[in-house]
Amino acid sequence: MRPRVTFARATKALGGLLTTGGFFMKLKTLVASIALSLTGVSAMAACTSTTAGLGSLGNSFNGAGTYTDCYTFSLSGSGNSLSGSLSGYTSFLSTLGIDVTAVSLYLGSTLLGSDTSTSDFSFGNLGGGGYTLAISSTVTAPLLSLGVGTASYGGSATIAAPVPEPGAVALTIAGILGVGGFAWRRKTA
Repeated sequence: MRPRVTFARATKALGGLLTTGGFFMKLKTLVASIALSLTGVSAMAACTSTTAGLGSLGNSFNGAGTYTDCYTFSLSGSGNSLSGSLSGYTSFLSTLGIDVTAVSLYLGSTLLGSDTSTSDFSFGNLGGGGYTLAISSTVTAPLLSLGVGTASYGGSATIAAPVPEPGAVALTIAGILGVGGFAWRRKTA
């Protein structure tokens, strides 16, 4: 007499390949995680210059081309925000023109966001880590010009720490007063 084949025996024989936690579920999870990781990774722009810190933003160019200036900085904690403003200008009698095309923020090599309204830019809800602010610009020269002079951009950026909500401050004060009142009452009793 042959042993009766049941679903449980077949599943056990196949090593759990047919169950929801088996091979097919693991394969689906693997494919989904690879797809998500590929969509979240964005190659960081190639920097033509790199500066540590955000003290003063700006650069000057003597020829036509596309440039990306990178500013590196680190943050600790969470809830920080970065904001700033930029403006482009040319030297007297310069035939060059400048257009700041984008301001992008990277955490490591992952693009967090890009702002094309470069006169005023902002990025919020930043956590701790090493960041790179990439400022992309295009310097142009008229077709029949030698591209004489200097084209520049300049500006500033500031980092703001999170400000606690008024309700959170009120609850903290109420908690401190409550603990103090409880300790005082216990001491007098």
